[in-house]
Amino acid sequence: MDFCDYYNSYGCTFLFYVIIKKKITNKLFLTSVTLIIGGGIGNLIDRLFRGFVVDYLQLSFFPPVCNFADYCITIGAVLMVVFVLFFSDKKDDKPKRIDSDE
Repeated sequence: MDFCDYYNSYGCTFLFYVIIKKKITNKLFLTSVTLIIGGGIGNLIDRLFRGFVVDYLQLSFFPPVCNFADYCITIGAVLMVVFVLFFSDKKDDKPKRIDSDE
């Protein structure tokens, strides 16, 4: 395993942890993270079994040749940016104090 494999594994694990630990239920966020994790796992499987990623799709309006996992990662990243910019809740940076006197 090389650096890309470790980076891919840690990234997928981190995103999976965020979904489970933070209990996020927003469908746009879940869709974007699912696409990113799925694409990462697809590329990781190619790297582990073949030693490289097979690129086989070329679109007429997008010159580079990619594979389906690359498109999933790209679409997931775009959806994540849309979520962060337009739909994420802005939280206070100040911690809330819990008083037991109430």
